[in-house]
Amino acid sequence: MIKKSFVLIAVFLVVVILGFLYFKNNNLSSSDSASSGDQTKRFNNCSEDQLIINEEQLKELSTGGPVSHNIYRLNSQDGLNFSAENNLLLSSASVPDAVKTSDGRTLLYFVSGVSTAHGIWVAEVEDSGLVEVLDCLSFDGQAEEGATDPNVSLMSDGSLRLVYLSNFGKQKNNRVIKSAVSEDGINFSVEDNLIQPAYVSDPTETMLKDGSFLLAAPSIGDQLDFYVSLDGRDFSTKRSSLKIDGGIFGDLITMPDGTVRFYVGGESLRMFQSTDEGISWTEQKIFVGQQSVSQHGIGMPSIFVADNGDLDVFYISSDKIK
Repeated sequence: MIKKSFVLIAVFLVVVILGFLYFKNNNLSSSDSASSGDQTKRFNNCSEDQLIINEEQLKELSTGGPVSHNIYRLNSQDGLNFSAENNLLLSSASVPDAVKTSDGRTLLYFVSGVSTAHGIWVAEVEDSGLVEVLDCLSFDGQAEEGATDPNVSLMSDGSLRLVYLSNFGKQKNNRVIKSAVSEDGINFSVEDNLIQPAYVSDPTETMLKDGSFLLAAPSIGDQLDFYVSLDGRDFSTKRSSLKIDGGIFGDLITMPDGTVRFYVGGESLRMFQSTDEGISWTEQKIFVGQQSVSQHGIGMPSIFVADNGDLDVFYISSDKIK
């Protein structure tokens, strides 16, 4: 009788232990699933899956298209002598432009080189160099694949003003440079059509010392055209043109003394300066350390003024896989 009781107790204990282990394993599996689900980033305007390079695009890496563009950064204390960090910030990303927001964040706008994610995206760059992609931009509530070539400025009211090329991928005579504004840096309200010449791309804009706006955009061949506006909406007045051999894609910046600089990419970085608000331009000598220049040069530079007054240059290098 006693032996039978011990057997029953043993069986009972085995059942209890097996039941506990079953519950524990299933509970851990549920927790793991929930945790992995929480780690899946959910964008509001676009899907994170769109940024994944598929097999077709892996083949394109050898062709040098936007999917092979990578974003890096140069630094300068005086705007004349530059050195490189040589840290990759974003891969398969092109046409960068950075801005400091009113709350001190550094936002980096770029065009995705992944074919399933064309359009303008934004990432936040932390002081440590860590880059977190936030979302693709929306325009009046919708993402626009034909939006490209972002140029973003912080306005006096704390909002962000975006000048960009719209209708990219369509017939060239349908392309137009537009402006849009945003409070959060992600969702923009479209303002106006600024200019619509026959050939146009890669706009860059700066506010002059008198409060007017100077906008530059490459046109035919190696020519860069400058337009001026009193209100940032009517750019019908063409101020000047500049022919630059070896590259015309770059960024405008107004210095504290009122001079205007245009930094342009190519085999290396170059700089043109105007002391009469964009009427005439002269090239100024600058130095970029040889270790800063990859075999593919410095493409589409964007000028960013850091908190300490340094100038950072975000740029692309086309690192082809052979």
